[in-house]
Amino acid sequence: MKLFQIVTSDGEFNGKFDIKFSEDMTFGEGSDIDFDDESLIEKWEILYCCGDQWCEENPTNIDDEIIKKELFLIRDKVYWSVKQDDYLIKIIDDEVVKNRIFIRKADREIYESIKKSEGDLKGSSNMELFLIAMMLGYNKKGKQGLKGVNSTATDGFVRIASFPEDAWYVIKSIAVYEEEYIEVLLSNNKMFDIAEKYAIVGIQELEKLYFENEHNFLKRMEKLLIDEFDVQGIKNDIVVEEVVE
Repeated sequence: MKLFQIVTSDGEFNGKFDIKFSEDMTFGEGSDIDFDDESLIEKWEILYCCGDQWCEENPTNIDDEIIKKELFLIRDKVYWSVKQDDYLIKIIDDEVVKNRIFIRKADREIYESIKKSEGDLKGSSNMELFLIAMMLGYNKKGKQGLKGVNSTATDGFVRIASFPEDAWYVIKSIAVYEEEYIEVLLSNNKMFDIAEKYAIVGIQELEKLYFENEHNFLKRMEKLLIDEFDVQGIKNDIVVEEVVE
């Protein structure tokens, strides 16, 4: 069965589905599919995640037939999204690893405006700006975490193959903090989803902070990090061992 996710104003709903077609089913270009025609679709199976088990009850406020139609149209896609005015349906098949980090299309203009500015971040790479946005989002959400943050990132932004080692360290650290279990490191898809959500929160903070004074941004970020170290008591946890010759 193929995994999918529905995002609405009420939250995120995970599910899986399978479509069994009759032997004479064809998909010619421009073909008009009649979902009531049993000669075309032999069986529909849609299950939703209900706590620790799967159930048939639809937890969303979207009509079952609308969900069926949307899933049918993207049935053979991998990491594909369909966005309507009041909902988003995504294919999230974890058997295929994402090959890039995604952002919201609406946020790309912010990233581009920062790269083209005359300030401290002029000419920064997509990866560098994404990491800054992610960390600012993480700082803003604090202990609240990603509760209530929906991922609508569908615009490819950074290829995973171009990740520097330091980027992996930051993404993995935030993923473990968010999920509170080390096994999250086994799923790149889950780690990227967490990173993308924090960046969605943080890009708005980055735009606001950066353009307050784009020529003094790095110094202000340095102070923010030092203040955070003090709040977390990180300096007190560092043990310096004396080397005896």
